[in-house]
Amino acid sequence: MKVFQCIFVLGLQLLAFVSAISSEAIITQDIPFDLNGFNYTYQWPVNIYQFSSQNNQTLQMAFMDIKPTCAPNGKTAVFIHGKNFCSQTWNATAIAMAEAGYRVILVDQVGFCKSSKPQSYQFTFQGLSKNLLGLLTTIGVNDITLVGHSFGGNTAARFALLYPWMVKELVLSDALGLENYIGEGVPYPDTDYVLATERQNTYTAIRGYEQSNYYPNMTWQPEYDVWVNMLVDIYGGSQAKEYTWCQALITDTVLTGPVVYELPNLKMPTLVLIGENDPVAIGKAWAPVAVQAKLGKWSVFAPEAAASIPNSTFISFPGQGHAPQISDTLAYNAALLGWLDTH
Repeated sequence: MKVFQCIFVLGLQLLAFVSAISSEAIITQDIPFDLNGFNYTYQWPVNIYQFSSQNNQTLQMAFMDIKPTCAPNGKTAVFIHGKNFCSQTWNATAIAMAEAGYRVILVDQVGFCKSSKPQSYQFTFQGLSKNLLGLLTTIGVNDITLVGHSFGGNTAARFALLYPWMVKELVLSDALGLENYIGEGVPYPDTDYVLATERQNTYTAIRGYEQSNYYPNMTWQPEYDVWVNMLVDIYGGSQAKEYTWCQALITDTVLTGPVVYELPNLKMPTLVLIGENDPVAIGKAWAPVAVQAKLGKWSVFAPEAAASIPNSTFISFPGQGHAPQISDTLAYNAALLGWLDTH
């Protein structure tokens, strides 16, 4: 009888394990136009990685899978966007990578853009990394060049630390987490305070933020409006309430998840890219004046962070802000592909 009970219990455990696996699926057809509250048109077809996470919530992670447009080199490049970005903002670099023979995967992280916006969710860089691992495993990718920008740079660094066997080359582009904001004196905010600021994101507010942070000392160009309007669409979309709450929680993730102290543990070749005039510092707006003066000195702390990585290269783009991949695309792509050619 005891043997039967053991077999029965093991059978139930196996069934639960198989069920968990079968709950993961890739959806490539009948994708809603207004996907998870975002009806912005992406450049390539959108697929969905559907999976279960955190108390059996069914979540969707949108991604684009782009084939090489010339002779394939057998490599896959995965790009992770920043907090005020979506996977589509990588389009110009994705085209260049595909032309160089790469398969390119562009992902929308959970809580962003065309992916699910769960209202009861613990956002951590570890959890977001596990979501990405699930996607890559499900589509059969296990050897990647990983590129992350801003918030996505912090995610990429954490992913590389957790799953180093997956990452052949790591690229950290104006990556958050290279500076410890709370450690520098930024007061830890109540999430409702951050939520209130998220609700104030109109066209005027978003354009003002992007002008000062992405294009410092540059004349505003009409093409910059593309990325402003992209955010306006989602902040005013059918899941605006859900999105702003996720973004408030994600700010908490940035403040509590710096990766700078673990950079020496990165063993793969790593490229650190920054805009020399990048002023971004999360929490600077509500920090005391004396603390504000210390924050966002990318030309100081970024090369120091890069130097702590055993096998790293540091490249700075003069005159550029927080997003050189969109403010100086040609120089950015040349630097990225040039470095990759050496590895």
